[in-house]
Amino acid sequence: MARKDSKQKVDSRKNAQSLTTPQAAGFCDDFGGCQGGGEGIYLSGNEQAPAAESPKSAQKPTPDDSAILQVYSRLPIIFNKGQGVYLYDTQGREYLDFGAGIAVNALGYGNTAFNTALKEQIDKLLHISNLYYNLPAIEAATKLAKASGLDRVFFTNSGAEACEGALKVAKKYAYEKGIKSPQIIAMKDSFHGRTLGALSVTGNSAYQKPFKPLLSGVKFARFNDIASVERLITPKTCAIMLETIQGEGGVTPASKEFLHAMRKLCDRHDMLLILDEIQCGMGRSGSMFAYEQYGIMPDIITTAKALGCGVPVGAFVLSQKVADLSLKPGDHGSTYGGNPFVCAAVSKVFDIFEELQLVQRVIKLTPSLTQVLQELCDRYDFLHSVRGKGFLQGVQIDPKSKIQAKHIVQLAIEEGLIILSASHNVLRFAPPLIITQEHIELMRQRLTRALDRVS
Repeated sequence: MARKDSKQKVDSRKNAQSLTTPQAAGFCDDFGGCQGGGEGIYLSGNEQAPAAESPKSAQKPTPDDSAILQVYSRLPIIFNKGQGVYLYDTQGREYLDFGAGIAVNALGYGNTAFNTALKEQIDKLLHISNLYYNLPAIEAATKLAKASGLDRVFFTNSGAEACEGALKVAKKYAYEKGIKSPQIIAMKDSFHGRTLGALSVTGNSAYQKPFKPLLSGVKFARFNDIASVERLITPKTCAIMLETIQGEGGVTPASKEFLHAMRKLCDRHDMLLILDEIQCGMGRSGSMFAYEQYGIMPDIITTAKALGCGVPVGAFVLSQKVADLSLKPGDHGSTYGGNPFVCAAVSKVFDIFEELQLVQRVIKLTPSLTQVLQELCDRYDFLHSVRGKGFLQGVQIDPKSKIQAKHIVQLAIEEGLIILSASHNVLRFAPPLIITQEHIELMRQRLTRALDRVS
């Protein structure tokens, strides 16, 4: 078996039993969230957690999905309810969610203040088009600009659309400088979306191959390799685009030296630095945006996912200098982008982040999360190392092992735990930002049971 320390494993099970006992006392954490005992939901007031079956105790559903285009490899689970950091399927089974809808649901599920704000906006106004102003868009843009340290916001309907907009900004910036056929440097192992422009700067040939020819003038450098970027710069290069933390590519943060070098290269050659913060931004890394920890400012960022916490919205945000020298009226647009409903969501998300001190929560609990993951790496010889920032963590499976991350994800689901995988055989952890120490310990318990089943 692949376990390194059987005594440590037994101790872990003792811990797990103490967590799940019905007599466990409830408590309130430092950030205002009240916990019921055991495996209870993240509750407020005197709510009671609904009873839930074990994920292995009932037959899996077999949904009729014949009307849905089959482009996703879905697990045979139908979720129909969420509360706190737990999801419940149609059979009543409970799952501790450490995936957050792929880093979307920062507030978890059933946040009363968030839901109330959405309901109130539905009763006021859903959509009017961008031919007119709406107050939620103005409020949301002001909060996003302030949080990012940049100046001008364009709301989109998704992260991929935000990246498309950022690419148009870069191309228009080059056009205004008289550059014909501008070039963009992107990174290998990157992921920016599935639309044609975003796919063109996504450093994964398997994703690109069926859809070529893609956007011309894109060159790929090695992430965290300064020299590989320098070799690709030409007089036509107008931008460098990268994720501050590569998420889908294996949960790999940019090194401080690399990001500082990118900023200096862009300044020296009058290129734009575009940072994709769609997955790592909005507090997940331990700062509102991950680049804040590096002491640099990008020219453009893209954001989505937790920006709307489940409501489909994204944005690209740019400095005033770049705004003045790029897109003008008529250059870009969106029918739905920035409508009152999605912007009411964005505005309320920023309010709740501040009220619940979610960035501070991430900072406080990150050492505990990384310690648990490191202890699991020390215990199982097929787990190699931990990397990431904040609540975006990856566990690298030993390259010499034949064990696949997707298999462990499946076993974890069977034990009532949702985690993700990433490229290069990495387990990815991206929980809601509202988790507590109890949830981290419960994750350890359920993941340990899954890892014990690996053969």
